[in-house]
Amino acid sequence: MCPHSEVNDLILKVENTCVVHNELQKECSTMGVLLNWFSVEYLALFRLHHLVKGQPELLHLSPPETPSVRAGS
Repeated sequence: MCPHSEVNDLILKVENTCVVHNELQKECSTMGVLLNWFSVEYLALFRLHHLVKGQPELLHLSPPETPSVRAGS
């Protein structure tokens, strides 16, 4: 499971559970810096919004990087 309980709680409320959970698991393991900058809820809702709108290809997009994110790495 994703280590972020907020993500797990949000996933349980979504109809397309498997797709969303798999994408968020990747984010948790590969984008720790981004998760520190964006709230976990925002990152999840960014993907859920596009999934619900019938655009699952946008699940692979990430919010834009900023200098503050790069400086923290």
